[in-house]
Amino acid sequence: MDSDGLIAPLPAPLGRWMLRRMVAGAVRYGHEFSVLLIRGAESDAVAAVLRGADLFARWDGGDLLALLPDTDRTGAQTAGERIRAATGASVGAVHWGGDLAGDLLERAARALEADVTRC
Repeated sequence: MDSDGLIAPLPAPLGRWMLRRMVAGAVRYGHEFSVLLIRGAESDAVAAVLRGADLFARWDGGDLLALLPDTDRTGAQTAGERIRAATGASVGAVHWGGDLAGDLLERAARALEADVTRC
């Protein structure tokens, strides 16, 4: 696939800001969303798999953070499986369940580490 039309990952500070905005929207308006932490994938390959509404950012240690609006727990797992299949990456997929942004990231990091050790 030609990557010219694909979006590039956001810088990490902007990704952190977007995550806080998604948490605020979820608290205030009840919007559900999910988060993926991705390790071992090129950003072009991830961009090719994500939906147009999804955002992703560079993250700590070369990982990527994907923010999936309007995505339930099943959708997060499905997106994680698609990324694994397309890129061979390890993925930690979590659904927002009332967490603060930091707690959500901790759950995603634990899911990512579990996926890394499983492979």
